[in-house]
Parts: sequence; structure tokens; C-alpha cells
Amino acid sequence: MFVTFLIAVIVCAPTKMFLTKAGVIQTENVGNEIEVEKLYTAGTFGASFFNAVEQTKRDIKDIYTNYIPFYVPITSAAEGFTQNLNRPISSFLMDWGNRIMAENRGESILPKPTTPTAPGATDKNDATTPTTAPVEYEYETFFLKKNSRHRYYRVMANTLEGEFAADFYIRVPSEDAEARYPMMEKQATMINDLATRRPEVNWYLFPVTCFEDTAICNEILPAESKYHLFNQFFSRLNDKVQYDYIKIDDIKVKEKLFFKTDHHWNAYGYAEGYRLITEMFKVNYPDLVARTPTFHTFDNEVTVYGSNALAVSSYTLSDVFHVADFDLPEHTYEIETGVSYGGTESFQENLEKYKNKLHNTKKSYNHYVHFSPIVKEVTYPQNNTGRNLLIIGDSYSIPLLEVLASHFDHTYIRYVDSNKALTDAQYEDLIDQYGITDVLCLEMSDRIVYDYYSDSLMGLK
Repeated sequence: MFVTFLIAVIVCAPTKMFLTKAGVIQTENVGNEIEVEKLYTAGTFGASFFNAVEQTKRDIKDIYTNYIPFYVPITSAAEGFTQNLNRPISSFLMDWGNRIMAENRGESILPKPTTPTAPGATDKNDATTPTTAPVEYEYETFFLKKNSRHRYYRVMANTLEGEFAADFYIRVPSEDAEARYPMMEKQATMINDLATRRPEVNWYLFPVTCFEDTAICNEILPAESKYHLFNQFFSRLNDKVQYDYIKIDDIKVKEKLFFKTDHHWNAYGYAEGYRLITEMFKVNYPDLVARTPTFHTFDNEVTVYGSNALAVSSYTLSDVFHVADFDLPEHTYEIETGVSYGGTESFQENLEKYKNKLHNTKKSYNHYVHFSPIVKEVTYPQNNTGRNLLIIGDSYSIPLLEVLASHFDHTYIRYVDSNKALTDAQYEDLIDQYGITDVLCLEMSDRIVYDYYSDSLMGLK
């Protein structure tokens, strides 16, 4: 019986992979990213042969990790059982460790946090200055899983009166703040250098706040906090760089503006990001009028199990998908074909598809990154502003590219996940070639502040 089962697995897994690649069937994305373990430098002895061997090993591991029959329900059930079993011990150890961390915070080699002073940082978004008296919560935070890049946690919160407040997954970089401190300084230096060399261009910076940047993380997960490092970054920007970010000083803000199961912001989050970005634009263009979004929520019809849920193999939590419609005027765009994901239809076409329940219903389908097309050039022919925008963006920028472009004549995007974004073209060449008047960097803080993935694009001078 066991031999029969083993043979079935050996045969079924590659068959399932082949049929999936051919488009005959759809396979759940289980969140496992299988990478080549070792790369041999091109030009060295036997590099081509050994790299082919490593790629074959990677492909075999991929087949027998992501295409095993019944992998998703089995691993999901196993992970759920393990998490529930470990929850009391994990919660106790987390609480104990956090108390120790809180008692020893003064021993860090990092500089003491300073209040940002560069233009664009307002009191409402200064993470060191809460605007209202925060509600007090009781938190339960426990470790779920780790891989080479991230650690994953589940955060649960109730008010002191016992009322439910929040329940979501988070991921944090596996490197601590002190290890990222030199990269933070390097990023700030490169941004200042670009802005100083081209003073006639308006420079805007909008890092999307990650959980580790917040005072909440500093309170409940001090070992993972980059709260002080986040503020140090802004204090290093020169007066030429305008910046802003979403302040998360209450757990309900996190619950409202970000997915519970995914690391991205949701429609309410990116609508708030759009509002703050246009406020920065209005410093230079007072007549600019921000667009008011209409929200479409597909209650009980489009359920999201996001990247964090897939990474921890759990369907315990889910999100309801919704989008923000900015009612954009006529415009043209070119899709960035160098990205392996992203929508191929217009926003309105997809909106009608979702309203008519013609959307993809797979649990693992990433509605956020596939709903809007990833564009690399946008033109509003009716505009006559004399303004041209360059956006340096990542996946957080996807739903905002076309609406941000609506305030300019032409907009050009360099997208971090595109294999065609990393060209030899320097930013100053692009500024000259396209008559760029404004540059916006819209990336997650892990990328633009800490360059954690070594792909922030700020190295393209």
C-alpha cells in the first residue's frame, strides 16, 4: 500500500505541474518560493554545467513541494493544529521576551530617535507625536513561522473592556534594526544626492508604513521593531525632499487600511496614501484638486487569502476584497510587460467582471496585484499642466499609478519587479529625455528606507 502511494505521488506531482504550466488545470499557490541554492559565477570553470545542476535541483524541489496532491488541505490542517498547540507557550514566551527587551532598550547602538524636520512631515504624521489619546488594548502576539527572508506572527487585540479590536498576520524582515542601519543611511544619502543634483525637479518620498515601523510594534514586539530607525531616516533627508507616510498609532488603523492576511494595503489604505501624496503635490501646485474615490466592496463574493496567510499555510483568517474607483477621465497607457503578474484588462473592465461574479475564484488568487494593470507610461491628452511625473514604484504603487498620473500630462514608471526596469538609463537621463518636473518614490518602507531586498532602484543614479 505504501509503495503504491509513493509511486502515485512520484507520478502525480510532475503530471500536476505539467498540466498547470500548460494551462489545463489551476493549482493553488501555496506560498512556497523555491530558489536556486547556489549560483556559480559566469565565466568560471564549469559554471554553466553546475548552474544547470542547481537549477534542476531547484525544479525537482519545486515539483515535490508545490505540486504534491492534497498538499494545501494537509499542510493547512497541520499548520493550524501546530499553531493552536503552540499558542499558549508561544504567547507566554513572547510576553516574557518582550518584557526583557523593553527593560534593555537603552543598550542599543542605534542613535536616539529624533523628530523629523524636513518639509512634508506634518505633526499628524510624526510617529513621535500622537494626535489623540490612544485607546489601550490587550495584545496577544505569537510567532508562527520563519524563512530566509521573513518571520511571521499573528497579532490579536482587544480593548481593556474585552471588545474585539483586531486579528491579523504580519511579516517582518529577519534582520534586526542595527543590521539595517548602514543601509538606511545609504538610502537617505542617495536620495539627497539625486535631489541636490537636480534642484529644478520636485522630489517626493512616500514609504508605505510596515508594521515594524510603528510605535505599536515597538510596544508589543520590541525585538522586531524598526520604529526608531524609521524616524532616523526622515531626519537625514535634506530640505529638497518632501515626504509623508501613513501614521499607524492605533491598531484599528492597521485593521482598516491593510489586509489582515496580506502584506499590502487595501483600498482604504491606498486611498489614504493617494490623499497624502496629493497633499504633497499641492505644496508646489496649490490648484491641484484630489479625486474622491468610490469604494466597491464585494461582500461574501471575493474572499482574499493573502501572501501572509499562504506563507503560514493557514486559511483561518480571510479578507473581503474591495477597490477604490477614482472615476478617471480618458487616458492612454502602456502596460509593463516585464512583470510576471498584474492585470491585462482596464480597471473598468475588471470592475464589471467582478460585479458580474466572473472573477477568478481560486483561494490562492492574488486579487490585489492582478486587478489593476501595471503601467509604465500614462498620458492624459486633455491635460495641459506642463507637468510630467516619474514614479519609482513597487507593488504598493499598482492601484495608484493611473490616478496619480491624472494630475500630470505624461507619467513614466520605473517598477521594481520589472526585469526591464533595471536598464542602463539613469534618472537624470530620464529627466532630460521626458522633461520630468516631479519625481515620486512610492515603495514599501522595507525597500525604500532599508533596501532590504537590494532592489529599491535608488542605485540607478
